Amino acid sequence: MKTALKESNVITRWACPLCGGSTWKTNYTVALVDDDGEEMADCICQGCMKDGPEGAALRMRVEAERLRERADRLDAMAPEVAAIAPDDWTTVERAEDFSREVDRQCMEYEAEADALFERRRNADLRAAADARENTAGLPVYDERGELTGFVKDGDMPF
Repeated sequence: MKTALKESNVITRWACPLCGGSTWKTNYTVALVDDDGEEMADCICQGCMKDGPEGAALRMRVEAERLRERADRLDAMAPEVAAIAPDDWTTVERAEDFSREVDRQCMEYEAEADALFERRRNADLRAAADARENTAGLPVYDERGELTGFVKDGDMPF
């Protein structure tokens, strides 16, 4: 058995099949292959690579124990899960309805925020118009569009 380095055009984190950790985002993967070149495990993490064969084997044993414990918990929970009443089980349809409602509320909130911004902008424009009529000054806005003051015709900064 040995490791083999392979090019990858999918740059993402992968779950390590040896230890359960995750790889770095790279343009390569490392696989564990047998003597015939058959791939036994792909996307070995940098932690396993760094720890070498003995360290990787230890990490595998720790992960195997974690998986056994998880399997025991799953076995113990299975009868309770099987007994869940249909009304207490979230269906895909209910989850999708929930998602649409969250999206609707977000869009509603965004529309309210836009309306508030528009009201504030209109108030600023009205204040500018009032000020211009009263003082013959022009409104001055900063880079964010906020009204910062007024200047008279002869005091233009440009």
